[in-house]
Amino acid sequence: MIIKKTAPKSKTNKPYVKHILYFSFIAGGILQVLACEIYRNTIIDWWVAPSVWLVTGIIAQRFLADVLSTSAAASNYFLQLFHCLMSFGGPASYLFLATNYYIDRGSPSELVKVAIQRTGHLATGLHECGNPYTMVTIHNADKQLIFPCDLDISRYRYVIVNTKKGLLGYDCITDKRLIEE
Repeated sequence: MIIKKTAPKSKTNKPYVKHILYFSFIAGGILQVLACEIYRNTIIDWWVAPSVWLVTGIIAQRFLADVLSTSAAASNYFLQLFHCLMSFGGPASYLFLATNYYIDRGSPSELVKVAIQRTGHLATGLHECGNPYTMVTIHNADKQLIFPCDLDISRYRYVIVNTKKGLLGYDCITDKRLIEE
């Protein structure tokens, strides 16, 4: 006698839940990439944005563990955590950084002249050139400033950075110019 094993049926009667989970994962990943772009132009301690990402993901995992184990077949804690980090941590870190960056506090902008500590190039990708960057210290924070590909940054010694206060109190870089002096 041959006994055929069948795949376990989902415990939920709501088939759209799986689609919502997939969509939230992809949208969260996209928002996380956008958050990284905003982070490059925000003068903020390195641990603040990842903390928002991590805490939000852990809290979401605690609330959604049952839904994820039944609808997405993710009974493993680490898969659930990864899903929640992308689906909820990504949007949370994006909203945190975007709120600071895009909503103006009304404070005047400030021009800061900073010395270049070192220069380099980002890694090249399939369609990227390996943008040049400079490392500077602005308002007691080390920051990597990225420039267009066709720029030779080796001859410059200073960067003039235009900053403004964001809504949450973190400085945002609105413009940067290299100067030789």
